[in-house]
Amino acid sequence: MQPVTHGETYNEAMQNAQEVLELLVESAIEAGPTLPRPKQFFQVA
Repeated sequence: MQPVTHGETYNEAMQNAQEVLELLVESAIEAGPTLPRPKQFFQVA
């Protein structure tokens, strides 16, 4: 499956990107390896 993260609008592209991330996480969980813990790279004030 080819990830699709573009869209007609910025919001549509963000929704497509979110969907791709969800599918990647689901696939990783089904495959069995443990996912790394989330890390916060920066803090928004």
